[in-house]
Order: sequence, then C-alpha cells, then structure tokens
Amino acid sequence: VLGVIEEVGKRITRVYSNPGSKVYLLGETRAEIDGSAWAEIIHNHLGGVPPKLDVTAEKLLARCMRNFAVYGIAEAAHDISDGGLLTALAEMVYDSGIGMKIELSQELAAGAMLFSESASRAIVVVPENGITAFNQLCEQLEQPVTLIGEISAEGAGLEITGLLELSYQELTAAFQTPLLPH
Repeated sequence: VLGVIEEVGKRITRVYSNPGSKVYLLGETRAEIDGSAWAEIIHNHLGGVPPKLDVTAEKLLARCMRNFAVYGIAEAAHDISDGGLLTALAEMVYDSGIGMKIELSQELAAGAMLFSESASRAIVVVPENGITAFNQLCEQLEQPVTLIGEISAEGAGLEITGLLELSYQELTAAFQTPLLPH
C-alpha cells in the first residue's frame, strides 16, 4: 500500500508519552487464528481459513485514522496484524518506554483475543483532552470501539489483567534477542 501524507507532522506514530492516556481497540475481534503467527509458532501449522476481509470495515477504519490525524485526536496508533493484539501492544510499549495496563473483555477466549489476526483493527491511544472528540467521531462513523486500558508509568511494562505481566526489561530482551532456529 502506498499513500501520500500531505502534512507529515500530523501523522500518527505508535509512540505515546502521556501516562493516563486511554487505550482503545477499534474494530471487531473474531477467533481468527488459522494461519496466524500463534498457530505457526505454537502448533507449527500455517493452514486453515485466513481472516475475513471486510472492505467496508477497512475503509471505515482508514477514514477514522485519517480524521484522528487531521484533528490531532490520537496520540498514538498501531494496526493489529501479524501476532495479533498482544504483539501490537508489546511493540507500542517497547517503542515508547512507557507501560500499559490493559483489561480485556471475556467475549472471546484469552488466546483468541490476544492472538487473533482479524483484519480492520487498530489500537489507538487518546489523551484526556481528546476523549470526547474521539468518542464522538467513532459514534458518528459507527466505528466499533472498546476502551481496553490506560497508559501507566515510564519504564513500566505491559500488564494484561489476570493474564500476564511483562516488565520493560523483559520486552526489551525479547525484541533485542535474535531468534534461534528450532
């Protein structure tokens, strides 16, 4: 995909810096883990049914992200793709150096929620002063959105309530250690 960013200063990166900002999940998560990074690593299997692509949902997400950038609503954002939600959250914490505290709904099994590679999803970090505009825009465009957490403290890691806690040092080691052949 190739696009033009007319004002590069308004682009949204995946780096955030404000403890207390809210973390949202945009889009719908389905139990789509066939052919996922999780299926390959845990089960050495890449077959099955790939995630369903809904072009309308993808266009809606792109429209939301464009508006978040134009109006300066989002502090940070990251698409959810290879590795699912857990990988995207870990990448954001690692890049930012500031922790996240996440609480997931029980709609899906924890494994499916963390590792699903459902399309048309993103994580968006919104500072306190942008929450009203963010919610209004999502409601106006009928974008599925769920509040999943909050940015915690500098140097903190990733905490997913009841599931895992990874310190920033553990995340750093995971990202900086070369993968060994198995």
